[in-house]
Amino acid sequence: MMTDADIRSDRTAPPHAADGLGLDLSGEIAALFDRFDRLRSGPAAEALADLREIQVATLAALRRAEPLDRLPPDLSPEDEADYLLLARSPLFDPRWYLETNADVAADGGDPTLHYLRYGWREGRQPGPGFDGLAYLVANADVARAELNPLVHYHRYGMAAQRPLAPRPALERTPSRFVQSADPLCIVADLRSRDEFLAFQAVCPIAFSDEAEQLVLDHVKLHGTQTDFSGHLGPEHTVVIGTDLREHLISAGMTSRGRAVCDALLATMRLAGLSDDSARIYGHEAITGFAKQIRGRFIRFLGTEYGPTAEDQRRLFPILHNDVCSSRFEDDVFDATFSCDVLEHVSDIDAALRETARTLAPGGTFIATFPFDYNVAAGWRFAEIRDGELVHLLDKPIYHGNPMNPEGGSLVFEIPGWDIIGRARAAGFSDAAMRFVCDQKKGIVASPESGASRPRGVFLLVCTK
Repeated sequence: MMTDADIRSDRTAPPHAADGLGLDLSGEIAALFDRFDRLRSGPAAEALADLREIQVATLAALRRAEPLDRLPPDLSPEDEADYLLLARSPLFDPRWYLETNADVAADGGDPTLHYLRYGWREGRQPGPGFDGLAYLVANADVARAELNPLVHYHRYGMAAQRPLAPRPALERTPSRFVQSADPLCIVADLRSRDEFLAFQAVCPIAFSDEAEQLVLDHVKLHGTQTDFSGHLGPEHTVVIGTDLREHLISAGMTSRGRAVCDALLATMRLAGLSDDSARIYGHEAITGFAKQIRGRFIRFLGTEYGPTAEDQRRLFPILHNDVCSSRFEDDVFDATFSCDVLEHVSDIDAALRETARTLAPGGTFIATFPFDYNVAAGWRFAEIRDGELVHLLDKPIYHGNPMNPEGGSLVFEIPGWDIIGRARAAGFSDAAMRFVCDQKKGIVASPESGASRPRGVFLLVCTK
């Protein structure tokens, strides 16, 4: 029997390079150890203690590429394979199963075996990350065949990208808001705060934890599938923080970036422009995002802002451009994009006018920026008065700046819904804040506060 010292040693040991699998499960082992420590004095402590030993030993064996040797007796070969699949599944949580099913814990039974033989038929769930009933409802053939939903998902459903749940009930949602829901895909072009509130009322799933979790689970299991990049498997996906707008990364691109790229590509296709003919301008040139755009569109031109002559010399041959007073002629671009730049310019209205001026008739402007969807008018934090910078806050706000990583870039303004009218006043025939939450594309956000919490990315989309 493994002692606490053995387990502590095993969970802190470095991964074995010679195990042939490249598995590093030390984090999982440590997490299990901590979880069972907390449960040691809880209900059904004896059963949980046994389970603790089984699970830690199982993970340790997996980590060393050793066979699992703690199988229950009297298992058929078929049940043995299914048992091992469930024991290794990240979606089966034995602790949660015992806590949720007190009768199983009281009997001191093996939760994996119970779910395999009885639990799924009784409508019990294997863990908080997988809804077996929803999977059976969404996949009627699996239910008709009376197959264990989690076993089926791991063996067949994951590779076939079977739905994890039925489609959200979005039939009542006006078509001007939602374009598709197969799987979860919500696109809403909103032109006022009143439309935003109406959208919130008729499409509550867009403001729910469920939407966020659906996207996150799908991306972790299947990767992303965008029009711009095609399919990128889960091995290319990583979550590096809690702000999924910025921290859900697939092959170097954020949720925000994926939304911009697909909106940009759709605009070009609607205009009948090819990748080689589209004239695209971006308010960035040295970022990883700009490099991906440059790799797709050969006529892409990106610029950076150099506030001093010395900065501009260091930039060369990258062009310097002040988006509030553009160096470019009228009607020269088919599309312009701006990713989290407008909040840093001293005069957004001037930037919008210059963008409209330099776009060809019918051209499109796509922009992201920190957006306060709860207010009609936004917030100003700094401004230029008589050529002098004036801070309107005691503590100025700075965001990241690839041109100045150490100092960052000052935030002048966070727009609200008035940005729509300001864009029209600047010369655009139409403007909307486009909300996008897309399970397949991995486009999602996780705002931390506010009267509402929309789980999608906002884009300003303007047509000249």
